[in-house]
Amino acid sequence: MGCFVSWAKVGNFLKSSLPILGTAIGGPAGGIAGKLISVALGTDGSPESALKVLQQDPDAILKYKLAELETNRDVVVASYEAQQAIIETVNQTIRSEHNSHDPFVRRWRPFYGYAIAISWFIQMTGFTIMFVYVAITEPKSLAALVQQFAVLSGSLLTLWGVALAVLGVSVHKRSQDKQQNLESNGFFNKLMGK
Repeated sequence: MGCFVSWAKVGNFLKSSLPILGTAIGGPAGGIAGKLISVALGTDGSPESALKVLQQDPDAILKYKLAELETNRDVVVASYEAQQAIIETVNQTIRSEHNSHDPFVRRWRPFYGYAIAISWFIQMTGFTIMFVYVAITEPKSLAALVQQFAVLSGSLLTLWGVALAVLGVSVHKRSQDKQQNLESNGFFNKLMGK
């Protein structure tokens, strides 16, 4: 109990300059948050030494804030670089598809769209036929079938969600490719000699 009260004092001291951290240290997870601030301040991990350093060196809070900002910056930079690498990989793939002399490589997106549409049609037609057949031949079983269909639909939701998301990205990218092609090879550009 004494340790919690001591971390609460550290939390109260920090609330004016670091309200979120001060509240965390003063709360139920004070021991964990206190250990983090102790490490940042370079103390032995006790609440007393952390409070002493903070009271003696007001710049310690600034040093902590600076370290926090640098860490946040590093995380943002790493995230940005990872996203850039992903985008570059996607763009490289699209460029290689566009420059390919193999007709299927250039046309996989429309093929994928047709395959999804046909699969969706077959599945929905099958469900419709099944519901109509059960409604005509065994109307008492229709409620149970609807319940089972709800369970199956939940399972299929993820599958179709991924497939339709890929299709959406493919359609969007294909539209961008066509727009870029129109802009660079358009009628007016040819007239203007560009």
